[in-house]
Amino acid sequence: MVVTSWISSKASCSGVERITLSRTKVLYKQLLAWLLQGNLFDPYEEFFIVPAQPGRGHTTPGLHPPSMTQEDTSTFKSKAKRYRLKAEMVPGHISLKLAEKIFFIGESIQLFETDRKLEVQGSVLRERETEVYEKLAALRDLREFRVVEFERFVDSVRETASRHLHSLLLERADLKEELWIARNFFFLGRGELFHTFISSADGYLEQAPSATTQHDVRQTFSAACRSILQDDEKITKKIKVNVVIPNGDESKVKPIGWKCLTLQYSVPWPLHLILSEKSLEDYNRVFQFLITVKRTQLLLHKMWALQKWRKAESFSFVSQLRTHMMFVVDNLQQYFMADVLETQFSVLLKKLDQSTNFEELRQAHDIFLTAVSTQTFIDNNAVAQCLNELLSVCLQFCRAIESNSEQSFSSSKAVSSLALIFSRQSGLLFQLLTSLRNHHSGSHLTQLLLRIDFNRFFSTHGHEVASIV
Repeated sequence: MVVTSWISSKASCSGVERITLSRTKVLYKQLLAWLLQGNLFDPYEEFFIVPAQPGRGHTTPGLHPPSMTQEDTSTFKSKAKRYRLKAEMVPGHISLKLAEKIFFIGESIQLFETDRKLEVQGSVLRERETEVYEKLAALRDLREFRVVEFERFVDSVRETASRHLHSLLLERADLKEELWIARNFFFLGRGELFHTFISSADGYLEQAPSATTQHDVRQTFSAACRSILQDDEKITKKIKVNVVIPNGDESKVKPIGWKCLTLQYSVPWPLHLILSEKSLEDYNRVFQFLITVKRTQLLLHKMWALQKWRKAESFSFVSQLRTHMMFVVDNLQQYFMADVLETQFSVLLKKLDQSTNFEELRQAHDIFLTAVSTQTFIDNNAVAQCLNELLSVCLQFCRAIESNSEQSFSSSKAVSSLALIFSRQSGLLFQLLTSLRNHHSGSHLTQLLLRIDFNRFFSTHGHEVASIV
C-alpha cells in the first residue's frame, strides 16, 4: 500500500511538472516575440499583454504616442498604443511590477521602430538577440520556474531598453532644449514677451470671451512673438494660445477671458514620453496662475505711472494703498520666478545630466512639476483661494483708478471697501504661509516671509492690518 501510494504520488508530481513546464514554454514563446520584436504571439489569448480596445482610453500609462489629429496620421504612424497590460491575466508567480517591466520593454521596442528616420533605433536589442534567446532558452529548459533568475533576466533587458531610450530622449531629441522652451512660455521665462502680450491682449481678455476672442488673441500673441522673438519661427509654430469658452448654464456669469487662457504645445516625437498630456495640464495650471500675477503687477505699475501723470498727492490714501499692493505683489512675483521656478529648473537640469536611464529622466521631471505646483501653492486650496482674492482686489483697484479721477475715487466708499478686503487677505496670506512654514520647513517659504515681513509689520499686526492700511 505504501509503495503504491508513493508511486501514485510520484506520478502525480510528474504530471504536475509536465503541465507546469508546458505552460512555462508557452510563456517563454510569448516573451520572446514581445521582448525582441515588440510583437504579440498569443493565438489563444493567454498572455497578460493584450490588444488595446479601439476607441477606449484604458491603455496602461507608460509609453504611448500623443493623441493624433487627422492631419497627423499621414506623417506619424505608430505601432505603439496597440496593446495594454491586463493585470488580471498576470500569472500568480509573476508580480505585477515585473509584468509592468515586461510591458515597458515591448512598448520601447515599438517606439524605437516608429520613425523611419531612426531605423537604427530598432536594433536596440538585435545586437543582444542571441544572448537574450539563449538566456530565455536556458530558463525555459529548467524543470522549475525560478522567479529570482527570471527577474534578473527581465531587469537586464529592461535596463538596456531604458538606457537606449535615455540616449534617444536626451541626446538625439534634445530634451533639455524642449524643456527650456516649455519654461520660457508656460513659466513666463520670456518676461518681455508676456509683458507685450498682456498689454496688447488685455482689452480682449478682461471680459467674457466671444466667438472671435480666440482669433483676436492668437493674432495678438503672434504679433508679440514676432516683435520679441523675431527669428524664432520654429519655436512659435509649436506654441499657440487657446481661449476655451466653458460650456454650461447660460444664466451663469461667464469667466473673463484671462481665466480661460491656456497654451497649446505641439510636443515633438518622442518627447511626449516626458511632456505627456497630463504634464501639459499641470504646466497650464501654473501658467494660468503666473499670468494672473504678472498681469496684476503690470497694472499696478501702470497705475503708478498714471497717478504720477495726474500729479496726484504723493501721500494720499489711494497712493498708500497702491504702494501696499505693489509691495505684496512684487514680492510674490519675485518669489515665484526666482525662488521657485529658476531654482527648481536648475535642479531639474542637474538631475537630467546625472541620469543614466529613462526612469530617472521621467522621475526627475515628475518631481520638478510636483515641486513647482507645491511651492506656487496651486495645490493648496486655502492659500490659492487667498491669493486669487488678493489679486482680484488689486485688479479691481486698478480698474477703479483708471476709470475715475484720484479725487473722486478717494472720496468714495469703494476705496475703503477695497482697502479693507486687501488688508484682510494680505494678513490672512501671511498667517497661512507662516503656518505652512511651521509644518513644512523649506527655505523658499522662509525667503518669501522674510521679504514680506522684513520690518515685522505683518507679524506684529496680523488681521489688525485692516485698520492701518
